[in-house]
Amino acid sequence: MARTKRSNPGAGDAGAGRILSDLEQRETPRNSYRAARRDAPVNCPSCGREVQRRARQERFCSRRCRQKANYGEKVARGDFSTRTIARPTTATAARSSPLLSAYDGQRCIGFVCSRGKLGFEAFDSEKRSLGVYGTQREAAAAITRGPP
Repeated sequence: MARTKRSNPGAGDAGAGRILSDLEQRETPRNSYRAARRDAPVNCPSCGREVQRRARQERFCSRRCRQKANYGEKVARGDFSTRTIARPTTATAARSSPLLSAYDGQRCIGFVCSRGKLGFEAFDSEKRSLGVYGTQREAAAAITRGPP
């Protein structure tokens, strides 16, 4: 027998005196779909089918219905409304190479060397320094401009 609790009878609302079941009192997202009995059938919220229950937490009749409902929830939340950009999974994948070569066709025109926190140093093809720059792009642009 489920425990019951009367709602506030002195509030004067339309639901005064209504008896709340034990499940209604514990209405949280995790257990809101829990069946009161193990042998109660599953009423699928996705397709409306009624099937025999295999677990007390079971909510959908099949994997397909569960995935369909999860997709609908994601669309409702707006997960697909913005463009997602894949981020590197490791820090090493995000790091740039310590030494890069710049080519014009098949001819090497210079090098860009990482100097850590200092930035990037650009060298021409004869290994003369062209300066230290904040980004790789700036250093590469210095190589294409040539020596000052």
